[in-house]
Amino acid sequence: MLTLTADDGGIIPIERAVIGGILLEGTTRLPPLMPTEFFLGSHRLIWETILTLEDEGHGVNVLTLRARLASTGASHDDVLAHCYEDGALSAFLPSYARMVREAARARRLRALGAELHAQGLTEEEIRRRLDDLPGLLTSALVDPADDWREIVGGWGGRRLKTGLQGLDRVAGGLMPGVFVVVAGRTSMGKTAFLVHLASVFAGVGHSVEYLPLEESRLAIHRRVIANRTGLSVARLADGTLSAPEFQQAEDAVRWLQDVPLRLTGVEHLRAIDEDTVVGMVAAATAEVVIVDHLQQITTRDESRVYGLERVMKRLHAVALRDGKVLLVSAQLGRAMDDPPRPPRLSDIRDSAAIEFTARQVWLLYWPCKHKREWPATDYELYVAKHSDGPTGMVRLHFEATSGRFRDAG
Repeated sequence: MLTLTADDGGIIPIERAVIGGILLEGTTRLPPLMPTEFFLGSHRLIWETILTLEDEGHGVNVLTLRARLASTGASHDDVLAHCYEDGALSAFLPSYARMVREAARARRLRALGAELHAQGLTEEEIRRRLDDLPGLLTSALVDPADDWREIVGGWGGRRLKTGLQGLDRVAGGLMPGVFVVVAGRTSMGKTAFLVHLASVFAGVGHSVEYLPLEESRLAIHRRVIANRTGLSVARLADGTLSAPEFQQAEDAVRWLQDVPLRLTGVEHLRAIDEDTVVGMVAAATAEVVIVDHLQQITTRDESRVYGLERVMKRLHAVALRDGKVLLVSAQLGRAMDDPPRPPRLSDIRDSAAIEFTARQVWLLYWPCKHKREWPATDYELYVAKHSDGPTGMVRLHFEATSGRFRDAG
């Protein structure tokens, strides 16, 4: 049976430190813990009494707390003495309170796992469901100073760069937890663009998990090799390579063996249903996860709109919880073909929730598909939504045979 370990005995001194810290400092700024989050029953009762005294406007100290406990016939003098001795300084209270909450969450996860096991679920199914939980089972304890330090830390090198200067200038790089939808019409280069980004990220040491839901793992590997070498994807498929080109491909494979890029094709999945895909994203340990593409995922609703809305929200929750950069491709409808024009947010197929949930939406456009007089190397990317920055169009150079992108000009 699946077990989630938590040192319940080890949390008892931490609980005493929190209670004792309140008694030592006489503070009225209590950590927002619930009594049920304490492991020991005596600690639960003491914390409940502390909350009651605070609600009534009484000062919280050893004397008032001891008197109130005695009035209920539940004196815990020995427990109070231990708490007072182990009391933490006020500066450490927030971090100790977070540890109490994390231990409580671990206990709840163990209880949930036991409940699912009793229902007959396999260990793999239990783990997937637990991994897919959108976040804490209780609200987080947050110190604004900690958040500020994290914000300042984000000013450094934590943003992932695409290597396309125009896009990085508009999008500002990709922070952990960001959810980006990359949308385009059929044959407009969505997969080529995502493969290019996967190669760039992995090439500079960022771990990448690529989940192709439309093409096989072999087809994506061919695209990666083409992107790395500049060779034609078609010629890699039919084998019409010269001896030097074959050697280039072999070198690219050795490069692939050394970089943190992992492909999980549809052949490894039981189905392309929402639970399986969301579970795979949740289980991925990579910094960057790419799902290609959204409309391939089957949902359990008669309404496709509601089903995709739920999938988007679940994926977004996983990205936020785990701090993953999540890139999901989506299909655009035919409206942009008649009359031919660049894409708009309203062209995204099936659900406005796709636009609503994503933090950024990038729309891909290959003008030569609509205007034959345009060079096939001209490419446009529209940052149509950006929750934390500007929007705008980025011009790119596209090598269609190999799937390579670079800045225009």
